[in-house]
Amino acid sequence: MKRTNTKIITLFLVVLTMLIFMTGCVQETVEATVENEQILNEQDESAIVKESLIVEETDTILTFKDVGGELITVKKNPSRVISLYNSYLDSWYMSGGEAVGRVSGTTGVPEEAMDIETVGKWSQPNIEAILALDPDMVIMRATISKQRAIEDQLKANDIDTCYVDYTTFDEFLQVVEVFAHITGDASVFEETIKPMINNMDKLKEKVADIEGPEALVLFSTSKSLSIENEEGTTGAIVNELGGNNIVKENVAEGKTRIDFSLETIVERNPEIILIKTMGNIDDCKNTLEVNAMSNEAWNEIDAVKDGNIHYLDKNLFMYKPNKRYFEAYLTMAKLLYPNENFSEFDSEVAN
Repeated sequence: MKRTNTKIITLFLVVLTMLIFMTGCVQETVEATVENEQILNEQDESAIVKESLIVEETDTILTFKDVGGELITVKKNPSRVISLYNSYLDSWYMSGGEAVGRVSGTTGVPEEAMDIETVGKWSQPNIEAILALDPDMVIMRATISKQRAIEDQLKANDIDTCYVDYTTFDEFLQVVEVFAHITGDASVFEETIKPMINNMDKLKEKVADIEGPEALVLFSTSKSLSIENEEGTTGAIVNELGGNNIVKENVAEGKTRIDFSLETIVERNPEIILIKTMGNIDDCKNTLEVNAMSNEAWNEIDAVKDGNIHYLDKNLFMYKPNKRYFEAYLTMAKLLYPNENFSEFDSEVAN
């Protein structure tokens, strides 16, 4: 009887030892899996952002390059943020941020930020209103002189200036990465950016073997017409989808448009004309009428003969589309390739 008890106790100890060992292995496996997922996420982010703007990072500080290559250093996890450009405010909220102030207007403003304080216009920020909100960081557009003009006053009050700017989708990704590292919330890549890129890749693959049309991107205001080259927001989308922007001329650094020339347009004969407008749409149409449509040469263009002229949605092509970037690409694909069926993508556009 004693031998039997001894055998049972021995067997129990062996089984217990095995369970402890297996538990340890499972724990190590779980920890390894979590670590691998973290590494994978970091690799995915690096793969998504083709050329990171981030230069140096600690637990509390981030240094990155602005559009002109200037080094910008800001403290992470700011608690009181003001954005002086509403499209960038939208990107900030996408990246896990919140704000206490913004500029006037509602275009590009996320729903959560509609009721926060306003501090003047993007073209004329009110420094007194900004300081009254006691911010610790102000998001600014790097290329706006009136915003740069208040930098010294902000720094004198120990307020970080976060200069950003973007025109193309790749540049948008760079800024989102900067914002996500400031907020410490990288979920935007898994939840928004990766699905968006996957859909874009599928869309580009669908049109890859189709010959794209010769395209003209016009920019119309109430007073003038200009032509966007292939480096502009819309021109870049046209090119990425296989269209051929007829204007490839280089312009001054930071500029994406050249002067309007009906002679050049007639000579290059676009098959589709895409028109971006700023301001009242009727005034913009009148500008086109006066500067182009009233000239008999306009009617010799293939796009005009075929009625293939389109006024573009401002929210997708004039302003920063941000989370609606895929919708902008899909909208453009339908314009460039009207004979193709893109219904498989319609459910993927952002709400």
